[in-house]
Amino acid sequence: MQGMSILFDPINIVLASVVLFVLLKLFQVLGQRTGNEKLPPLPIIKTEPRPTDVLASPNTEAPKPIWQGFAPEGSDLAEGLVEIANQDVAFDPKAFVDGAKIAHERILEAFAKSDLATLKFLLAKAVYGAFETEVNRRKKQGEIAVFKFVGINSAIIKAAKLNGKVATIDMEFSSQIISAVKASNGDLLHGSETSVDDVKEMWSFERDLTSRDPNWKLSETHDHD
Repeated sequence: MQGMSILFDPINIVLASVVLFVLLKLFQVLGQRTGNEKLPPLPIIKTEPRPTDVLASPNTEAPKPIWQGFAPEGSDLAEGLVEIANQDVAFDPKAFVDGAKIAHERILEAFAKSDLATLKFLLAKAVYGAFETEVNRRKKQGEIAVFKFVGINSAIIKAAKLNGKVATIDMEFSSQIISAVKASNGDLLHGSETSVDDVKEMWSFERDLTSRDPNWKLSETHDHD
């Protein structure tokens, strides 16, 4: 009877109940392992970069200087191009040269054809006035301009400067043209209708960088020295 009383002691019963409860919970959580169960996913840990961390950007090169390929480093020309680019973020020397070559050809052709509308669009006011005067004189005299643009050999930026908000770029053009002027009766006054002339000129283009008009206009022309 003493053994039975120890077996049914209340404390032993409570301890046995606790052990049974724990074993039951473990069985419910763990179940029966077969060795093929999927492991739980690893936790995702997010970290913020530290101030001392260096964020590398692979395959990223620093932009080349605006003057590279157009002016010697440290030259007045290089400094002028940099000043213009600092005021006009869209400025690109290569695009400017390409546009200047097109303008050079169109201006010469428009002048030969007495096309004042095109000239007014491409020329600064002072230069347009001089071209308009010559076109009107030619019309009054009945003179006929003969012109053919054969091709351009080179177009080089020679100078660039910024005066306030007005940028000016000097271009040296070397081109081949056929040019002549005839009288109203067909007599040749000067030039040749067949021979190709090599012409080298200096043209200046300017643009007000505060203007919404993105076009550069011819502001001065003179023969190359």
